[in-house]
Amino acid sequence: MSSLFSLVILFCIIFQIAEAKDAPAFYAEKQVKLVIGHHTGGGYDIYARLLARHLGQFLPGKPVIVSQYMPGAESLVATNYIYSMAPRDGTVIGSVVNGILFEPLLSPKGQSNFDILKFSWIGNLNKEVNLLTVWHTVPIKTFADLKNRETILAATVGGSGTSSTFPKILNQLLETKIRVISGYSSSAQGFLAMQRGEVEGRGMYWSSLIAAQRDLYERGEIKILLQTGDPPPLNWSSSVPKDILQDGPVQWGWIKSS
Repeated sequence: MSSLFSLVILFCIIFQIAEAKDAPAFYAEKQVKLVIGHHTGGGYDIYARLLARHLGQFLPGKPVIVSQYMPGAESLVATNYIYSMAPRDGTVIGSVVNGILFEPLLSPKGQSNFDILKFSWIGNLNKEVNLLTVWHTVPIKTFADLKNRETILAATVGGSGTSSTFPKILNQLLETKIRVISGYSSSAQGFLAMQRGEVEGRGMYWSSLIAAQRDLYERGEIKILLQTGDPPPLNWSSSVPKDILQDGPVQWGWIKSS
């Protein structure tokens, strides 16, 4: 089953090139700026740097791709910049979080200075799987335990990020008792908070877990309580059985630990 949060990364661009046939001449010997709306060290950052390394050879005229980090508020700072200040000639593109689509609906009035419908969306690098995880010392073994005990999860800055919205959806629909502590600048900071005991877990993507903290997962130090979407492409640890529950109020495929 496809995840509600299926896009791991989105690229936005505003073109004002007269005709597609002019694109090779326009881009030849130019630099294209890739604005990265994420902090370093997380899954989004890894994807963006990989894209910057190879994207130029697939664009007309093979321009040089120059990365510019502009983190802040779950890509809100970068998106506002691209919409309001960046050149609208195709020389600036953005790597932003998927939750930016919901930012105008969820953020306080005045923070989102853009019309989401006026961007041109190029694509994404992954079909994502959302996870709910806890640190191995937390006395929670199954998803059902989240309904009986308050669990503190870390979330990044910004109201639209899935590390914040996903637990809140669970609270509303499945009556879990999750308290979200926001303000962590990146997924890497959220992982550190788990290890230090500041929080008990966090919502995250499968790709971020495997790319940045695979060793912790394979050692059993990070426990997966819940998954939405299709099974991940890599083999699961034997500690996470594939029991599918479909009796909830919404038709998502829930995978729980034993």
